[in-house]
Amino acid sequence: MARQATATAGTKAGRSPGLLLVAVLAGVLAAALMLAYLNSQKGSETTSVPAAEGSATVPVVVAKREIPFGTKITSDMLEVRELPAAAALVGAVTDPQQLVGKVTTAPMVPGEQFVPSKVSDYSGQDTLSYRVPDGRRAMAVQIPHEAWAAAGLVQPGDYVDILALVALTYTDESGNDHEYWSARVIAHNVPVLAVAQTLVPIIPKVDQAGNVTGNPEGSYRPVGGKDFHEAVSVTFGLTPEEAAMVAMIDAMPDNQAQFRILVRQTGDHTPAPSASWDLLQVMGGR
Repeated sequence: MARQATATAGTKAGRSPGLLLVAVLAGVLAAALMLAYLNSQKGSETTSVPAAEGSATVPVVVAKREIPFGTKITSDMLEVRELPAAAALVGAVTDPQQLVGKVTTAPMVPGEQFVPSKVSDYSGQDTLSYRVPDGRRAMAVQIPHEAWAAAGLVQPGDYVDILALVALTYTDESGNDHEYWSARVIAHNVPVLAVAQTLVPIIPKVDQAGNVTGNPEGSYRPVGGKDFHEAVSVTFGLTPEEAAMVAMIDAMPDNQAQFRILVRQTGDHTPAPSASWDLLQVMGGR
């Protein structure tokens, strides 16, 4: 009886490695099949989001990749996803062809649903108001020196920060006033909506005796000639609060306040620091 029990135990022990190998192979095969299935789904124009059993789904057009503000939409930027009806936004676009050729009025991130307010049809509507993002206002400031705006190379579609420099005064213990400059970013991640046109002076009106009868400095009008006077200005998409701060800096004389346009790298939308700097801090005095 003891021999029989020993033989039986030996037989079971001999089978265990074989069973373990079969289990491992089955697991590897299942993983390979799943990987092959997932790869076959890549590039598919329609993807699905699991829904609760029995719940209805609807097709919704979403961004296939990041789409910047003011971009003309093409079909390769879009994909259709089946979403639970409860997850679809009100008015979500269901047909990609409704979007092709239109322009985004806000940046889109991958997977974001398209609704009518996110796009604009520019046919016959190519005006500044159609370029202003939601919640912002278009405001132009004149740039007196090209160095203030990255050597005048700022272009529509760029994102910038606006740095304000203000001359402040403090009174020391002896009652003497001292002026110092302070700098702070007052608007960050701001879209550039437009760059101003080229203007030329119109010759002032004169009478037969040669006396000036109108504005002695002349007025201005847009022209396309080679001899020109440039009124360099940039139109920004600012929040109302940012617009108020920029307008105050712009209204002050250059010896009291100035600003600089800091161009951001494409795709960089990180918040700018909110701290202020003065000359003593810059020079390491405190």
